[in-house]
Amino acid sequence: MISLAEARSPARLAFVHFLRTGIRLPEAAFAPLEAKFNPYHDPTNGQFTSGPGGGAAGGGDDLSGRDVVSTGSTSAARPVQLAAADPEPPRGIGDNYGGMVDPTTLEHAFPGLAKAPGGSVLAVADGVLDLTGPGVETTSSLSLAYSNALIADIKRYDPSFRYDSLGFPQTLDGQMNEIGELRWDRAAAIYRATGDDGPLQVETLRYLQAQVDKEYDNALLAAKAGELPPAPTERMAIGNYIDQATKASFRDTLAERSLTAPSGQAVRVNGREYDSSGDDLTYSIPDARVGNVAYDVTLWRKIPNSSQIRRFFNSDFKPRAVAIIRPTQLGAGSTYIIKRTGH
Repeated sequence: MISLAEARSPARLAFVHFLRTGIRLPEAAFAPLEAKFNPYHDPTNGQFTSGPGGGAAGGGDDLSGRDVVSTGSTSAARPVQLAAADPEPPRGIGDNYGGMVDPTTLEHAFPGLAKAPGGSVLAVADGVLDLTGPGVETTSSLSLAYSNALIADIKRYDPSFRYDSLGFPQTLDGQMNEIGELRWDRAAAIYRATGDDGPLQVETLRYLQAQVDKEYDNALLAAKAGELPPAPTERMAIGNYIDQATKASFRDTLAERSLTAPSGQAVRVNGREYDSSGDDLTYSIPDARVGNVAYDVTLWRKIPNSSQIRRFFNSDFKPRAVAIIRPTQLGAGSTYIIKRTGH
């Protein structure tokens, strides 16, 4: 049996990552973060200093962009200082932990999408729906570094961005929730600043999958308690429950980031997508749309020739792909993407 230290060694983590993704990353990408101990602090306020009796380190600069929200006090929020460790330069979106650890395009999320022929069905990459990525053991230090790297990314596109918090969460669930929120904030900032919807397409995939899994469990409990609205079959009732709850939650998430768009725009929920190619104007209604990608939340497996999928592809906005999002509880390959024929 290998030791814990061996299991967490950069060489082993890099090798495991390669086995799971087929992508080689340097061992340095998995090296543990180093921190320096600073015994000096200002006795008047407890902040770290550069030496005995010195002033607070960092001159008050907020290296992370993170604001601590005071509770029970009307005083101004005090920024978290990273003075106990050497500050790292802000990471760009192209070098944040590698494409498969933090994918920012659907081509990263669905390997082979770019070169696959039209009509192909591709499974989501292993680990993409996990917040920490494949082959990386989650630690508080890694999560904090990742959180701060996301904040740095956001500030590149929105220098006024501040992340209000009560300090970095202590629990794994709390840390993952913060990372998820920051990923959304980054995708929104990039979209607003540049019009690039690639990161937003990935975060939509992640968000809808998490909600579908959550609402599937809720629907099963409601069905067992006899609380589902009537439908021709129980399976259809469960599907309707998941569909409605997931879209309502997603609509709120978009609204929180001022991403809700009117009919005909590139980011929206449950909007009509018209097809004006025939004599009569028709339309289809994807559960969500981000740019040139449609998203369908469902319990049923759908194929390129399914009538609904054909209607999506025939709509005037000509999506390059349709993401099919099903509960992961249904087994491997539950979520996949269908590439547009001829695209």
